[in-house]
Amino acid sequence: MKLPVGTWYVGTTTIQYRYGTGTALDHIHTTRTLIQKMQHILQRIPRVAQIRRIRPYSATAGASTATADETPTRDASFNSLQDEINDANKRYNNILKIRHTNNRGWGLSATRTFSKGQKVMSSKALGAMATRDSHSVQTGWNQHVLIDLPARFINHSCGANVGIRDNVNGAFDFFALKEIKTGNELLWDYEASEYEIRGFETCLCGSERCRGSLGGFKKHGDGIKLLYGDHYADYLKGI
Repeated sequence: MKLPVGTWYVGTTTIQYRYGTGTALDHIHTTRTLIQKMQHILQRIPRVAQIRRIRPYSATAGASTATADETPTRDASFNSLQDEINDANKRYNNILKIRHTNNRGWGLSATRTFSKGQKVMSSKALGAMATRDSHSVQTGWNQHVLIDLPARFINHSCGANVGIRDNVNGAFDFFALKEIKTGNELLWDYEASEYEIRGFETCLCGSERCRGSLGGFKKHGDGIKLLYGDHYADYLKGI
């Protein structure tokens, strides 16, 4: 069995792999070797939220060596991802802040207290597509969008502290599901918007409510309804 060509981000470590011939043989890793390497990394990381795919790795000259911090999926109106982050932090000054987490890349933290039910922030769609990718958010049966910062950097948890409701901007508003204190990381349950999630047989979010796997609303919809009430995507409410 061959894994697809690509780059996988595990916690704060990037694994790159490819298949090829000639000089590319130096870069070939068998599936067994790759799995052993990933297992070794997971043993050293006490808590990892997820394994997520980032920029595809080309087997040709000039192949990308991007890390999660250099993701190419961003608001094209900014010159760089850092400019986009700076803008988001300025807009949400003394409310929210994008920062690096200890073990899962970028994250979003509260810089003030929010009471249960309070609106935390809004997001807007920057672009839409008919099929999902590793950075999109599903807002309809055939609608996947890239959302703006800071919402795009909310990490997943099966025990989320923010819930979603559809908004007029083609994306979601985020509401506190319980009291969120200054310094707390905002966490969103991705299964509240994605009908089906593939490739994540094991969830490592670390929550006491962790379901053990990520399969989307298709797999865990009943649990999502019980946990979050009406705080999930509108297109899923007819199921």
